[in-house]
Amino acid sequence: MVKVPSSVQKVVEHYVIKIEKQIPIKKTILFSSYAKGTYDKDLAIFSDYFTDMEQVEAFKFYFYRHLIMM
Repeated sequence: MVKVPSSVQKVVEHYVIKIEKQIPIKKTILFSSYAKGTYDKDLAIFSDYFTDMEQVEAFKFYFYRHLIMM
C-alpha cells in the first residue's frame, strides 16, 4: 500500500468536510488508477442520501455541487 502524500490528504479532507455539510457521509475511499503514464486519484463517497436516486440524478448532484463548491 502506498502512503498518501499529506498535500493530497489535506485536499481530500477539505473536500469531504464541504460535502458533509450538505449530505451525511457513511464512508469515503480514496483510490488511484494508472493509465497512459499518469496516476489518477478518485474519491468514492458512500451515503444513504443517494439510495433512492437514479444513477443520472446522483451524477447531476455531484456535478452541480462540484462546480459550485470548487
